[in-house]
Amino acid sequence: MIAPSGEKGCFDFCRDCNLSHKHLLIVFHGVKVNQEEIVLDGSEAPVRIEAEALLASEKLAPVAILNKMRVPYRPIDAKISALSTDRDKLPSGKQILALTLIYKVKLEDGAEIKPQIPFLNGRIYDTKFESQFYMISNSNKQIYSSGDVYPNSTKLPKGEYNLQLYVRHDNLQILEKMKQLVLFIERNLEEKDIIRLSFFSQPDGPLMGNGSFKSSTLIPGIKEGFYLGPPPKDKLPKIDEDKGKNSSLSSKKTVSERLEEEVRDAKIKVLGGLKQESDEERLEWNKLSASLKIEYPKYTTLLAKILEGLVSRSNITDKIHHDEEVIDAANEVIDSIDRDELAKFFALKNDPEDEEAEVLVPVPHAFKNEEKDGINTGPVSRGTLPKGLALAEIESLKVASAATEDTKQDGQKTDEQSKDDSIHPDLFEENFKELKKWV
Repeated sequence: MIAPSGEKGCFDFCRDCNLSHKHLLIVFHGVKVNQEEIVLDGSEAPVRIEAEALLASEKLAPVAILNKMRVPYRPIDAKISALSTDRDKLPSGKQILALTLIYKVKLEDGAEIKPQIPFLNGRIYDTKFESQFYMISNSNKQIYSSGDVYPNSTKLPKGEYNLQLYVRHDNLQILEKMKQLVLFIERNLEEKDIIRLSFFSQPDGPLMGNGSFKSSTLIPGIKEGFYLGPPPKDKLPKIDEDKGKNSSLSSKKTVSERLEEEVRDAKIKVLGGLKQESDEERLEWNKLSASLKIEYPKYTTLLAKILEGLVSRSNITDKIHHDEEVIDAANEVIDSIDRDELAKFFALKNDPEDEEAEVLVPVPHAFKNEEKDGINTGPVSRGTLPKGLALAEIESLKVASAATEDTKQDGQKTDEQSKDDSIHPDLFEENFKELKKWV
């Protein structure tokens, strides 16, 4: 058996003093409270504490100091992206998504801080989320600290910092709900900033300013309640008041930005309404589409409208040249699309038996108006589908042209035709595989 600490201490004392006989009187004291950790929530309400003596009557004179603060923050930016590698897919083929949250923390003075996320911290095997990781850096992207589900304390000098939190999951709706995830920065107060707190016998004591609790005698078996008052507001250290209030997540567009979008959309609407029946009308349409492409480069809606105008043309004399124009326009539409952003909103290769995959997701403005027969095919199909049709038509025209040629060439094709035959089948197959990903 292991001797109790008191017995061992007495034994060592007697041995060092070379005493063979010594009479000692040992008295045990103890007070039990109902809270191991006391947290003030920042309001004017006090915290009730109950204490009781365990063995004998005890004199209670409580003392409390505030040496830590927890300040809540909300993200100033949130981004969900689809991971691209094959290892980031579930066995069913469902893509894993990553949520990146950025918090802005401003320290008026150097302090030792510890980031805390109650929803995630301390959970590894019983959580549904993967790869919980955070990183703290300054405006020069110098990394000061990093951690995971068990955060560490870090001493930071005065300045502004960005805390980047990274979480993964395969369900978009769940990650969307976490875009406003609250983060607490626990700060250890310096010696000069530590605040001595007051106790009261009544819950209204902190507001009324009377009924202070100094001491009491506890009787075994009888609990006594008293109240710990909040610290005075003027004695608290200065903290950042923004804390993500003016974040980009909740900011609205300015009047000038809305006006620019309205003008842009009006120009695209005019382009879509122009006729292309005569050569003069087509020339005007080409001039306007070229100028808009310069003014709004890589704007998917505009490029899709141009492709739509090319496909809708009739009375084509040179069909091969027209199909090549359609292919070029389709490539511009496809290249303008952010595949990660698109995969985030359209379940790429989802398991059809997965019920969660059937839940409708919000569609970004750039990807709207893409539904057909109740199925959201996505903007990629607007480029790949016309491109595939144009490639197929070019191939059929080449074959028909070769069949009507003079047989004096003994069935041999020109170098240009051989080149087209070797390229177009590959292009068609690649385009078809890309189309299958999104429909």
